[in-house]
Amino acid sequence: MTTSRLVLTFVALCAACGGDDPVGSSSVSGITPASAYFGRTIEVFISGMGTHFAGEPVITFDDPEVKSLRVDVLSTSSLRASIEVGFGARTGPHDVIVTTPGVEEARLPGGINLSPSLRYEASSTVARGGLVDFALTNVDTENPFGGEAPLFTSGAIAVAFTEVSATRIAGTALVDLLAPLGGLRLGLLARSVSGELLGFATAADDPMAPKVAPAPPVLALARGATAGTEAINAPRHTNLYKVNAPGDEHVLFVSMKSVGGALRTTSGARLVGAMAPASGKFGEGSPLDTTFGADRSAPASESASVPFADIETDGPYFSTEAAIDTKDDADYVLVTAKNTGRVFVHALPIDSLGTLSIAIFGHDPGVSNCTAFVAGGLGTTQAEVTVTAGTTYCVRVGSTSQTTVPYRLVVTPEL
Repeated sequence: MTTSRLVLTFVALCAACGGDDPVGSSSVSGITPASAYFGRTIEVFISGMGTHFAGEPVITFDDPEVKSLRVDVLSTSSLRASIEVGFGARTGPHDVIVTTPGVEEARLPGGINLSPSLRYEASSTVARGGLVDFALTNVDTENPFGGEAPLFTSGAIAVAFTEVSATRIAGTALVDLLAPLGGLRLGLLARSVSGELLGFATAADDPMAPKVAPAPPVLALARGATAGTEAINAPRHTNLYKVNAPGDEHVLFVSMKSVGGALRTTSGARLVGAMAPASGKFGEGSPLDTTFGADRSAPASESASVPFADIETDGPYFSTEAAIDTKDDADYVLVTAKNTGRVFVHALPIDSLGTLSIAIFGHDPGVSNCTAFVAGGLGTTQAEVTVTAGTTYCVRVGSTSQTTVPYRLVVTPEL
């Protein structure tokens, strides 16, 4: 009897010793907020029960698309963290695991629920590298679209928008060459009505998502060659081509010209295209502008800047980076051709939703004015021009965006 009382007393005393809890008794009791959309970075607060948070705890999830960027220890039972939810995250509840190295692992099964902020309105089928019409509803009621066209970041690139409203975007997109088969998953960046740049995404298991099918045959092209017998046989039809670059950091310039027809019709229909690197993602490549040679009105004469650099039509390409700071602002780049020949000029935004246009002025405008318009114009991001050795040309890069637009200007000779 005496032995039994001693054992019971000892157990009761240990149960009251909070500092000596076994590691297995700790758990995550809650996370706030307990939900998030794909493509967002959020700040969360995590509470524990019987935990010993200290040092540098590690927060993980049962999905590689969800990562912790920063963890702050507020107390032994409270954490503050920055969580990045990738565009490719899985829909539904996710386990939250907090590991305090050498001390404990605490978890909360299904602690945070992840969901898409965009939903498709109609289903269809599209091949890799094909054009698809889309209509997407914004289900994030706290962040309506701000009215500026969004930037597609994964799955496809936008070719045209037919609607951009607070709750809906619609248009036509060009699907990536290596987009996963099955439901088309789109990720994009858009500004909310408050001006904040946010990620928006669809879900792979959206029952209305367009179904991605294998790509049609691809035609191999040789650098410097022309494919002169090609045709677009139906609306929304695409032809795929492949060309091998001789190595990294080489510039390839592709242009399209019509035979017996127009690149752009009076109804607004036009040829569109894009180049993708080995990743198959058109967003990592460059669009093909079909306005080459179009009749464009010249922008008003304005003062030019000091030249950034000279170009050589038979040498390495010229590239510079800058930014348009305000609406209707413009940068001017003066380039002097050292050889006679044809060059291609291309301006593209860098991690920005802003729109750009370029205009080229020639016939030795000098250092004070850009006056003699030769190519490009409003809405044109690419242009080709035949330059004369010793002649200075002025490239005007403009934007109508309300925000700063970083850009890259590339000038490269014809192969």
